[in-house]
Amino acid sequence: SLGKANVNIVLPITWLIGREDHVGWSFVWKALLEQREALPESLPLKELLLIGATWLNGREKCDGWTFVWTALLEQREALPESLPLRELLLIGATWLNGREDCDGWPHVCHALLAHPNDLPKDLSLSELSQSGATWLTGREKREGWVRVWRALLAHPNVLPESLSLNELLLHGFTWLNGHEEHAGWSFVWTALFEQRETLSKSLPLSKLLLIGATWLNGREERDGWVHVCHALLADPNALPESLSLNELCQRGAAWLNGREERDGWSHLLQAVLKHPNNLPDSMPLSELLLQGTAWLDRHEERDEWAHLWQSLLEHQNSLPKSLPLSELLQRGTRWLSGHDYRVNEWGFVCERLLELKHQNEFFLTIAADWLTKARERAEWPLLAAKFIVAAPHHSASIKFAETLTERINASPNKGWWHKTQPLVAELIAHESLPLTIRDWLQVLSERKSLPAWKEAYQSLNQGFPIEGRAIRSKGSGQIIELKNGLISNYLVSPDNPKITKNEVRDFFVQFIDLDKDSIQVTLFKTAQLVNGEKYNGHVREYRSYGALIAINGHQGLLHRNRCSNWAKLVSKHSIGSQICVEIVSLTHKGPQLRYAGPELTIEGEEVVLSVGRVYNADICGIKEYGLFLQVGGHFGLLHRTHLPPNTDILSQYLIDQKLEVQLVEIKSDGKLVLKLPDQ
Repeated sequence: SLGKANVNIVLPITWLIGREDHVGWSFVWKALLEQREALPESLPLKELLLIGATWLNGREKCDGWTFVWTALLEQREALPESLPLRELLLIGATWLNGREDCDGWPHVCHALLAHPNDLPKDLSLSELSQSGATWLTGREKREGWVRVWRALLAHPNVLPESLSLNELLLHGFTWLNGHEEHAGWSFVWTALFEQRETLSKSLPLSKLLLIGATWLNGREERDGWVHVCHALLADPNALPESLSLNELCQRGAAWLNGREERDGWSHLLQAVLKHPNNLPDSMPLSELLLQGTAWLDRHEERDEWAHLWQSLLEHQNSLPKSLPLSELLQRGTRWLSGHDYRVNEWGFVCERLLELKHQNEFFLTIAADWLTKARERAEWPLLAAKFIVAAPHHSASIKFAETLTERINASPNKGWWHKTQPLVAELIAHESLPLTIRDWLQVLSERKSLPAWKEAYQSLNQGFPIEGRAIRSKGSGQIIELKNGLISNYLVSPDNPKITKNEVRDFFVQFIDLDKDSIQVTLFKTAQLVNGEKYNGHVREYRSYGALIAINGHQGLLHRNRCSNWAKLVSKHSIGSQICVEIVSLTHKGPQLRYAGPELTIEGEEVVLSVGRVYNADICGIKEYGLFLQVGGHFGLLHRTHLPPNTDILSQYLIDQKLEVQLVEIKSDGKLVLKLPDQ
């Protein structure tokens, strides 16, 4: 049979020779390419690709030209050395010139835009974007219009001056009208939805959502139906008044019934499950959970299995009697046993079972084996801690605790320790814990008293240097590993130049935030502060109890009680702004501060707050979801749900506009919840 197959392949190969101008040449060549696994030794794949590339030259007007060029691009990893990818892309770009009305133009343009990093030097991405933008206008009925539009949207930073991002989005929005039966309608709508944060006033999100909801009617069998419905469910607070969340959930639940084999089924079920209080009576939550479980049993090979399983677990308190939690957990164990632990979702499922303390001997065995092999994973400390909490008397827990203790002593402020602390709270109360685990818990709780921290405070308060090395970049700075094991932040600036990775230097501690296990270092010794002196600093961060202030390389705390009018201070001093403070005391946690700037008075009369009362407020911020208001020296939010239906917030209200509001609630952080009076 193999010999017969080779004969069948050799015949069309022979036919290609000398018939390059035959109308069917490109179809025969493509058919051979599709059978590349059966090609004879006398015709390797690279040679077949070279035959196709040679055919392109001089046959630009042939119907099959784009057919062959696209097929070559799909085989870019196997291209012969005589045909580099950049050359193939240049051939495609050259073909575009003057052929805008050819059927294959949008496909070639789309393919070129999909390879921005491989374009030849004499073909810029901006030049290609200009060609695509010009082509879009007036060709809305062309089959490839959606392809080119989406390709341009993928490169918003290189759009030509003649087509801004807002104009491109509006172009797509306009296209939607009249193309509801086009196969690409849902792709355009979904792409617009993903850009919802950048939509202009001429294209309000509520209008886009309403169009999407209208499109759903009667199109349940269209491939894009599930994606549009899923997107609508993802942003329920933005739904227009004419579309209730209850109605949308009902549509989604109805679609799920009988369509379990359709792509996107599990994703839509997860979206519907996020709104259990909005489900119709005809489809209670328990029924949906059973449907989801049945899907899990038949689709263990699907990539989305683990995510749906997790969604079902989030409703463990609503599981029907016919589906106890233990059975759902057992399904997770069965899935783990049937999949390689190197699959990304494997660790995800295992971690969830550990969090739920699944007491199954087989599960604990495979989890322990996986963790033993995965010690080099970045998240291993947190996973190992979860295993110990789930099975403190398991033999593997002893080994994991020993390793964790060693790692804490070696690096006392790794981010994992801060995250581990709340996990082990219930474990501490156990009276019969093995000694090794008790030792680990003690080191974890006392890690901020280890010698490394004392050395860090000596550097901060007395100016002693500590040796360290740069291990990686982070944002606008670098992460420095000090010789004593502490991990610190280093902000790159003109005074603190970037350091070569693994380069060893002397550093000085600039400030310490013990609550967050955080340290910042600099290359230069910081000036020493003096009790009772006043300094100009900068607001670095606000917290519920006060503000962190940066002063001459140090970080201090300005507690809200050391200020006569905290609300006024917050409104006057934004993050990064200059502020005058006085040193109250120098502690091991850093300087304690008092506000020492100009007197903070409330503009206008003093306002005494009382829930239920009506106040005059000033608008100080406007968002699509509501208004930010100032009532005397206090601040709060008037949410869109407390405004009349169909209110266009962005156009009806102005900054500094006066408004009467009623106080609904005073939150723990002092912020107000407001509404219009008599609602």
